[in-house]
Amino acid sequence: MQNQINALKSKSDGIEAGAEVNVQSDWNVTDTTSDAYIKNKPGNASQSVAGLMSAADKKKLDGIAAGANSSTVSFSAAYTEGIKIGTITINGTSTDIYIPIWNGTLAEYNAITTKKEDFIYNIIDEQ
Repeated sequence: MQNQINALKSKSDGIEAGAEVNVQSDWNVTDTTSDAYIKNKPGNASQSVAGLMSAADKKKLDGIAAGANSSTVSFSAAYTEGIKIGTITINGTSTDIYIPIWNGTLAEYNAITTKKEDFIYNIIDEQ
């Protein structure tokens, strides 16, 4: 019996005075004197400090397609003449952007069965 008492005394000697059993911690408690206060909580991450992801960062991340990366960009210049409307530069390579122009007579225009939406049709007067 004395061995059991000594074991319990030894165990209780290892417990800090004022310690409480089963205190529920609460992430939102800001009162540092509260038993539920959590010390050393990480804040939101930044570009220079590790931490938790903010709701805004999570929303942005959710909007990125699986397998996407920032270094693979492609652009195909379908037209290389017409009216130049701008230049696009991707990964250091510049490409001029054009709207194609079709030139012809009214009769030739009327003979076109399928007109392209991305063309400018310029009808030349017949003289």
